[in-house]
Amino acid sequence: MTGIGDVMAKRVVSEEEDLGRILFEHMLDGLIASGDIDPRKKTRDQVHREAAALITCRFRDEAPLLFAIDYRDDLLANARVFRRKNSLGISCVLYATWMEHLINGIVVIKLTREGRFSALSVLEVIRSVNPAGKLTWLLPLVGLPRLSEGHTAVLKELVELRNSFVHYKWRMVPLDDNKEHIRLGRLLSKIERTVRYLKRYERRNAYHGFPSAARRRR
Repeated sequence: MTGIGDVMAKRVVSEEEDLGRILFEHMLDGLIASGDIDPRKKTRDQVHREAAALITCRFRDEAPLLFAIDYRDDLLANARVFRRKNSLGISCVLYATWMEHLINGIVVIKLTREGRFSALSVLEVIRSVNPAGKLTWLLPLVGLPRLSEGHTAVLKELVELRNSFVHYKWRMVPLDDNKEHIRLGRLLSKIERTVRYLKRYERRNAYHGFPSAARRRR
């Protein structure tokens, strides 16, 4: 007969194994992003074995393990919640912030992996280029493919409406003037197609197309 202690012990072991898998997936993403592992022309099993060996070596050598906090899951989840609640201005701000985090991440990975720029220089690029530049000229300048014209247009409008909401001007309008709300609704009705497009763009250009359980959960 299995006692409650055995059940709890099995649950703890299962939760620890799940946590270990999640940590491994995120560390694997980091190794691919940094260029320490190139997954191209390798099986998933080969990539996993290579990652496990590198991680084990770094733990053994007591090398520092560096992490960046990724806010995108929360940003995207809350953008969707506020869209369903018809709080379109807040939803727009969150979608636009999610987009900029994603584009920034891809640019950082590209420049860091090439090793031609210091961390400070990469940070200055991210700080100094505005969202419109990041959606247009910056990507080809650093060797990344241009975004499609259709999705670029959606993202530019998203940024414009985000700025309008964040830098609110208290403009006086008639009581029945709902043009801005209608425009937001039309834009957000098609935003999820652009979200899926950007995720595919990230997978191809930041991770060489390697599928990731960590990124799949987003």
